[in-house]
Amino acid sequence: MSLYAFDATVAAAVQQGILKLKFESAMDSKLAFSAFTYKEMLDANLGDEKTFTKNGRLAVDLTPRAATDAASNLDNGMTVRKAGIEQFTVKVDEWDALDYVNLFQNEAMIASDLVRQVGNFGINAAQTKERLVRKAYLDFYLGGNTRVLASGTLSATTCRVDDIRGFQKVLTAGGKLVSVDGSNTLLVDQYDTSGTLIQTLTVTGVAADSNVSSLLANSLGGFSGQITYSTATIPTAGHALLAQNAPKVFRAGGRVHSALIGAGDIATLDLAADATTYLKNQGNDGYRDGYIYCLASPSSLRQLRKDPQFQLAYQGRGDSDEVIKRGKIFEHDGIRYVETNEVPISPGSTGVNVHRMLFVADPEACMEADWQGFNNYIDQAQGSSLHYVEKIQSNIALILRDPIDVKRRMQPLAWSMCTGFTCGSDMRANSDIIPTASNSMYKKALWVEHAA
Repeated sequence: MSLYAFDATVAAAVQQGILKLKFESAMDSKLAFSAFTYKEMLDANLGDEKTFTKNGRLAVDLTPRAATDAASNLDNGMTVRKAGIEQFTVKVDEWDALDYVNLFQNEAMIASDLVRQVGNFGINAAQTKERLVRKAYLDFYLGGNTRVLASGTLSATTCRVDDIRGFQKVLTAGGKLVSVDGSNTLLVDQYDTSGTLIQTLTVTGVAADSNVSSLLANSLGGFSGQITYSTATIPTAGHALLAQNAPKVFRAGGRVHSALIGAGDIATLDLAADATTYLKNQGNDGYRDGYIYCLASPSSLRQLRKDPQFQLAYQGRGDSDEVIKRGKIFEHDGIRYVETNEVPISPGSTGVNVHRMLFVADPEACMEADWQGFNNYIDQAQGSSLHYVEKIQSNIALILRDPIDVKRRMQPLAWSMCTGFTCGSDMRANSDIIPTASNSMYKKALWVEHAA
């Protein structure tokens, strides 16, 4: 690539691969959630949604064919049997950042500032991607689990809830994901704080608040709002609402929602075992090499290390000291643990933060959609002498442009990412197909919540 338009120091940093290496190494240091996706190429326009269709499996029919059917007609008495389908969508958008490096200084400072900012951009791009993947896992695998709020309208037909995710869509018999309304209703169970079923609501509509107040707002993606249902007993504030097709969420202490989690509700190996057992019952064979992976904070792993079961398991083993000192649980009871600081945290009961561990049991738990147009853009831009465009990952690029201010002092530097994330549903993997499967809409991963 010809870089005659660039400052000599900048051109040297590009040609020696210093900038690419710095950006890549900064990104790699932050990988956790974003390592647990699978890729699909999207050929739609940027900002468009694309629908994917997934085929289910045929249910087993144990009815033998009658001998007289063989000569009954051209089908020999057989009837057409087709597996059900289910559809899900993904939207590809762009995320980016821009800064300028001042070239009006000595050459050593130019190189130093440029490399430092590229490193910052690498971390920023990695964290952006991490939180987008994390948000997808939260949107789909924490949906359908909420609590009734005291604020707003509480009536026989409406109530306000902390998070409306998981209550807005329902899968039709034909496999299409449609909005909940009077024709496509959602059954939601109401539980009191002790976990006793109070009643079942038939939800007919959902509306988000204009001013979001969810405990899981902002980067965690939660939306408070109002749900409408057929006439029922007025729900009690503080009670849990659980959609009958909601993904499974395990909470320490058996709490029915996260706001009830208290100081004594800590992570244990029993809780982790319950989570992995549930995932195996859904027909998952493990994310990789038969292992279920758990993404957890240092606080979560600290609590697991203090569990007497953990200490007994490593007692007398040659690697026990290193495992305990470094806080690493490589392979315990079919689980591989990944330590990360990017776990979603929200308030629990008074003075308690709720940490979440994500258990992933299948390689296709979360889709990462790459936009085809991004590759075309990079191919065209790499032929320019005024731009340096380096493809860092399949959907991320580092970009430099020749300074065009009057004095040619300000070197533009940017990164760009074009992608989208979604999780496909698993409703067709029901008990007719897998006898141990639940009615949950999403079965390839789950969240475990505890106090920290």
